[in-house]
Amino acid sequence: MNILLIGNGFDLAHNLPTKYDDFLDFIQVLSQMIKKDIISEHISYSDLTECNNLNTEIKNKIYDDFTNNNDLLLSWKELIINNLWLNYFFENRQYIEDNWIDFEKEILLVISNLDEFIKKNPNDDLITFLSLNASYNGVIRNFKIFLDSYLKKEIFTYSSNTFQNDIFIKELEEDLDKLIFALERYINEYVNKMNTDEFLYFIPSLKIDKIISFNYTDTFNSIYNKEKKYNDDDFDFIHGKAIEHCYYKDTRLVLGINEYLPDNEKNSNVQFIRYKKFFQRIHKNTGYKYTEWTAPTDDPELTHNLYIFGHSLDSTDGDILRDLILDNRINTTIFYHDRAANAQQIINLVKIIGQDELIKRTEGYWKSVKFVEQSKFQKF
Repeated sequence: MNILLIGNGFDLAHNLPTKYDDFLDFIQVLSQMIKKDIISEHISYSDLTECNNLNTEIKNKIYDDFTNNNDLLLSWKELIINNLWLNYFFENRQYIEDNWIDFEKEILLVISNLDEFIKKNPNDDLITFLSLNASYNGVIRNFKIFLDSYLKKEIFTYSSNTFQNDIFIKELEEDLDKLIFALERYINEYVNKMNTDEFLYFIPSLKIDKIISFNYTDTFNSIYNKEKKYNDDDFDFIHGKAIEHCYYKDTRLVLGINEYLPDNEKNSNVQFIRYKKFFQRIHKNTGYKYTEWTAPTDDPELTHNLYIFGHSLDSTDGDILRDLILDNRINTTIFYHDRAANAQQIINLVKIIGQDELIKRTEGYWKSVKFVEQSKFQKF
């Protein structure tokens, strides 16, 4: 069986605006429209042309969508205005690189430090503690952003004039759900509807049977499945697939963090478990089909070929990558864009499987992993 595993680099290779920076640019434009109280029928295209970072095709679609459609703008307002996480990412944008793994690492930074605070200061509320311990505010960059945004919501309550940590934590969860839903709408309503003339000519030559996608988009299906060779059973969307939903609680996309607690705490300390990828995958019932595709059979000679394209091999997806790459029945080919990217892939793979295992699997008798430079693109 030939399996293709794709990450965000696959979408970027097809000129799709799927960096997290692209998403924030989109949200920023909508936020400005809402905050300026622009009435839909009075939207001027000049209001959008000033947004130089926004993809032109998406900019045109925003203009078409929101002209004479106030209800649509209001539906976005509920998701993005005073969203604790979005405000935080906008304020800290200069510190974060443009990869989704860096987005997730920033969530991890916030959640792990919140968890640490609560464990060490169980009787203190966040507002009082941070006001008395200014140095702690530096652990989570500009953490005051969260609190200021939260207070603007005017939903918090006081008990004996004490800030309610549990209500604040619940609101963080709600706003992450809204952020994920906003991302799903961006992908489904804008990115998935874009035209692309990029075609990786060597993809069909791999004779792929199954696709493992760490993306939310449907790019492979829309470009390489014109003849409907593949059906839903041939795709495994590890983090979910962006589709149309009416309510933010219905989204099935996974955007979270890896386990950060030591073994003696991870099963008992579950206050922030909803942020963890394994929980979200189970709760949202996303991809694990690959375990069935690669399950042992009665044929001891059966092997699989795994082709990895556009994935950095970062440890945030290490559990799945480890399962596949360390399977002795799987031969792995990892495509890289340039030598710098290849070097980072090697470094990341060491973190996932260890240097001894990597050395063993890239040379000699046990060789099962090889790195190949990406082929050039071919126009349709």
